[in-house]
Amino acid sequence: MKRTWNNVLLLIFLVFMIIPGMLYASDEKYEGWKRIETAHFELIFEPRDLESALHVASFADEVYDELTALLNYAPIEHIPVVISGRTSWANGCYSSFPATVFLFVTSPEDRFLGARSSDWLRSLFVHEVSHYIHLTSPVGVAKYLKKIFGPGVLSMYSPFMDGWWVEGLTTYTETNFAEGGRGDSSLFALTYQAPLQEGAMWSIRQGAYQSSFPPSGRIYTTGYLMVDYIMRTYGTDIFSKVNTRFAWFPFFGISPALKQETGYTAKQLFTFALAEKQKGIGNRSISFFSPAEGNYYLPYVTEKGLLGFSYTNENGGALVSYQGTDCKLLTKLPISDQDSLGIASDGRSAVFSMYWTDSSNKASLSLASVGYSDLYRYDLTSDSFTRLTYGKLLYAPALNCTGTRLIASQRVDSRYRLVEVDQKTGQLTVLYENPQGSIYEPKISSDGKSIIAIEIVEGNSCLVEIEKDGTKVLLVGPSKGEIRNPRFIDGDTIWFSSDETGIYCLYEVSRKTLQVHELFSDQIGVLGALKMKDSFIYQSYTAKGFVLGSTPVSACSFSPVSLNGTLPKLQSIGKDVKPDVSVQPYLDFPRFNLFLPMPFDDGNSLTLGAWIHFSSLLRKHQFIIYGGYSFAKDLPLLELSYAYTPGPYELTLEAFVNKKYTNTEKRQQALTLDFTLPVWKETRVKTYQQLALDTYFSGILRDDTSRLGSALQLAYQINGRSNPKDYFGTTSLFSYAGIMTQFDTQTETWFFKPFGGVESKLKVFRTSQTIGLDVAVLASNTGILATDLPFDGTIYGKGEGEAKALVSVRYTIPLGLFDQPIPYGGLTKMGLSLVAQSAFYYSTGHVDWEQDIYVGGKLSVNLIVGSSAILKPFVGLSISSFTGVATWYFGVDSNLQIGSSSLPAW
Repeated sequence: MKRTWNNVLLLIFLVFMIIPGMLYASDEKYEGWKRIETAHFELIFEPRDLESALHVASFADEVYDELTALLNYAPIEHIPVVISGRTSWANGCYSSFPATVFLFVTSPEDRFLGARSSDWLRSLFVHEVSHYIHLTSPVGVAKYLKKIFGPGVLSMYSPFMDGWWVEGLTTYTETNFAEGGRGDSSLFALTYQAPLQEGAMWSIRQGAYQSSFPPSGRIYTTGYLMVDYIMRTYGTDIFSKVNTRFAWFPFFGISPALKQETGYTAKQLFTFALAEKQKGIGNRSISFFSPAEGNYYLPYVTEKGLLGFSYTNENGGALVSYQGTDCKLLTKLPISDQDSLGIASDGRSAVFSMYWTDSSNKASLSLASVGYSDLYRYDLTSDSFTRLTYGKLLYAPALNCTGTRLIASQRVDSRYRLVEVDQKTGQLTVLYENPQGSIYEPKISSDGKSIIAIEIVEGNSCLVEIEKDGTKVLLVGPSKGEIRNPRFIDGDTIWFSSDETGIYCLYEVSRKTLQVHELFSDQIGVLGALKMKDSFIYQSYTAKGFVLGSTPVSACSFSPVSLNGTLPKLQSIGKDVKPDVSVQPYLDFPRFNLFLPMPFDDGNSLTLGAWIHFSSLLRKHQFIIYGGYSFAKDLPLLELSYAYTPGPYELTLEAFVNKKYTNTEKRQQALTLDFTLPVWKETRVKTYQQLALDTYFSGILRDDTSRLGSALQLAYQINGRSNPKDYFGTTSLFSYAGIMTQFDTQTETWFFKPFGGVESKLKVFRTSQTIGLDVAVLASNTGILATDLPFDGTIYGKGEGEAKALVSVRYTIPLGLFDQPIPYGGLTKMGLSLVAQSAFYYSTGHVDWEQDIYVGGKLSVNLIVGSSAILKPFVGLSISSFTGVATWYFGVDSNLQIGSSSLPAW
């Protein structure tokens, strides 16, 4: 026995010390986390992001004063802000449990807030801190419950709070308390102007949740229209008044509170806000060059015809060709925006930038993954992909005519510079950089000698030409208008789009004379164009997405204009001001979030209990206490769960006190330790792959004996990339194998259960339907397996044996994408899964069949509750084809399955 324990301890030591050390050996330098405090904030960051943290500290308390005055609530505690500079995309988030602000200090290469901000980080900070102050305000009954149940109780309003109310405040504050917010963006304005112009506006109820249909940020658009309107109409204190009234009775949403404070319902106020925006929007007609539904972006003129990028619910991102007005899919691409793709004008090759994350990096957080953006080449002739770089941060690639020269924007901290990429070695050569600004959308002339790009400094846009020696020639600007989509029309002429006048118009500039002409505009906007023979194709926007239109060149006006207006600077603490703060080490410890009275499940009987939740700010520690007391047996009941996720491994420790283990009153004490280690991960153009090792140890103490257990599993998974319509995913394979062991100290008996299996799915032709075969195998030296490997619907097999195999054939049918409002959210997807199952048993050299086939179906839906919470409720029916006995079941997310009932099916 002693020797057995020594072997177990040695295995634990090897797993915890040697294997993680081998994985970490190649990690980027990681020095832990630091913290600084201002009067109102605790800023948490890696040493590499100190400059960003100091910059946030320079304006944080000023923003605090502005937002707390607006929202009529000033948090007493320091607001925690986690700053991460290792993500491959720009954004941020507010997260509860515990309430924390996350900032990704990368500036956005797609300029989704517009280009007019001289300080992207301040705009992001204003947005996310608005969430914090709003969603942690102690209003309504939660003001008193917080003192009893903890700060997490403030999240009780989220399921009843419309998404437009949550994001409407932040789009309002980022517009009015920072530069360049969505309210100042002409691109953002298109998302409501086009539906208004076409009479295709969504309802206020549809504006409460995100949808698979355009616009992708509908809750932001609806929210800005609503909150901006009521703030201007009823005063800035109206938001806190409505929010407080809503909190006293949240069950019917925001509308009743708005009615009481303004005299109008949310639906009526939305009508008023839209009527205000409707003014000045005239009629237009588009001669469509692309399909009218989906997102189709400005293509490239090549020797193989027009090639471009599209993103649709059917195909996701794709490279497409245009033959006349017909659009043909060439290949699917793992990207979602037009700036991520460059195409050579000979039509033989394309290069795209693809995001991927490295969760094995020590610095990776669950809410801020370490990420990269690397370049891949697609050869249209051979239909093959080649990776060009690894672990870089490259965006907006562009190729010369033959595809031999490749340039791109490279992120450096929060700005972008122009680089050239060696396609054989992946080496980078810096062509141009401005420490005060960023380069976007570079393009190469047809002869490969000239490079143009958009340069933005202090929120002002310029169109520049970069010469061979790295010098810059100013072609247009600096301008307060956002410049987008520059294209070479010939050796001298460049076309581009700008919203200098408040609406996107098409312009041209001569490289020789620097004379700028306005060419074309319509009621909604022209986001770029390219010239054909006697016509030109331009990109615009409709209620169904980005589209391509076509019009004769004779429609161009060729009016000379000047684009030299500049933006006033925000009067605020500048970037060069260094706050007087002290940098301290940061310890990520669990913090109390929530206490809830909750009945304790004591083996199919309920008794008094409570649930307590702790979590750390970086989400590396989570601790849950779930306990109760059995007065009938005079016993305390307790379940403890602790999860540690420092990356790349995950460690879970669970303890159980006085837990029932049979249908009798027998009880046991148990301790389990689960350790998961990703051995290998790889993100490819069309697939994700992973190999993971899972080890498990347990100790059980009973009145009559004790048991020691362990398990080891190795699993491999490969998943294809899914499109929005792929409700059940796409082609995939998950295979696993392992063994469970247990030693009974009283009888000195070993129990063994080797197991393994395969779960597979194959997409049916070009549909979103899949057919799958699942095989699960389990063996035991006890010959008792009847209740193991349960069938769908909790119908168990009848047989016993030394081994059991459960075989399932599944057919999944997505029933579509929906945009149907429901109470507290919307129904967005639905799918049906059909299954046939049976089992086989091996015993004493013979294979026996279950003598039955169970068939059934499960209907499941996607529901979005509040602004973003996704629930997947389902209902299923399983029927014995031999006896006709049926079992129905229902639940949520496959994690909570609620009881079943048996009845004759026929």
